[in-house]
Amino acid sequence: MNTTQTLPPDELDAKLAALAQRLEESLKVELPKAIEPMRQDVEAVRQNVEMLRKEMIDRYVDLRRRIGDLDSKVDAFIRDSLYVKQELREVKQRLELPS
Repeated sequence: MNTTQTLPPDELDAKLAALAQRLEESLKVELPKAIEPMRQDVEAVRQNVEMLRKEMIDRYVDLRRRIGDLDSKVDAFIRDSLYVKQELREVKQRLELPS
């Protein structure tokens, strides 16, 4: 037997208002509880991103320094090579000239 009870509009409004009030109060308590783990996850991700950012900056600075060192060494090698070539030319010229 299916019996449906029809409530008067005022009583229905009162029950709906009470239900809405309970839902609102429940959300005030439960929503922060549900959000907290997500907030913690977001904070952990933020910290990881910051750590990676710092590490990338440190690596960049180190690579720039190492590239500068290598660049200086290459310049010195080129200068030395040019000097050796010039000396070889001069020795070769001296050897070809009659004394």
